[in-house]
Amino acid sequence: MNTIATKNIDQTRTTSTQAPDHRLRSHASKVGRFLWHFVQMVLAMMVGMGIYHLLTGKALAAYPVLFYAGMELSMIPPMVALMLHQRHGWRCSAEMAGAMLVGPAVFLACAQFGLHNYIPGLSRETLFALSDTTMYLGMLSAMLYHWEMYTTRPQPHQHTGTIDVRPLLQRAMRSSTRHFIQHYLEMCVTMCFGMWLNPVFI
Repeated sequence: MNTIATKNIDQTRTTSTQAPDHRLRSHASKVGRFLWHFVQMVLAMMVGMGIYHLLTGKALAAYPVLFYAGMELSMIPPMVALMLHQRHGWRCSAEMAGAMLVGPAVFLACAQFGLHNYIPGLSRETLFALSDTTMYLGMLSAMLYHWEMYTTRPQPHQHTGTIDVRPLLQRAMRSSTRHFIQHYLEMCVTMCFGMWLNPVFI
């Protein structure tokens, strides 16, 4: 009896020590997936920015606000493409794009209207730096808001004998959002191309 009781106590201790280790490993795995998603998004944005610099060169050097605005917009399409490739959907992609562009829109507008001329110690370069910083912070905040999406390993689809109409309904509900994002991306590309051509012909 004493031997059995001792074994039960040892098993209980082993289970109690394994449970925190399992939770710690699970949490570390989620953090790792989240950081890997973040790195992938940043790399996609860098690709868009690199293409933008190749297309514009120094054509917008005399228009720094337009240059930064085009640079911020150029990072959105590859990021959205990556999210769609990872099956995050148009809605989450639109939310991410909006969260990323709010900060740059505010600070670039401040730079355009000369806010730095009225606040001592504030320069236009600082506003540009804040524009870049808030873009990444916006992306990070959107990812944190959808924590489970970026930390959970995707599950394989299970095929059953019944027809699941939910994907069809979801696709129909997201139709307007998809068309909006498509037009938005087309406008971004057209705007970047127009900003590149405008100084050339002036």
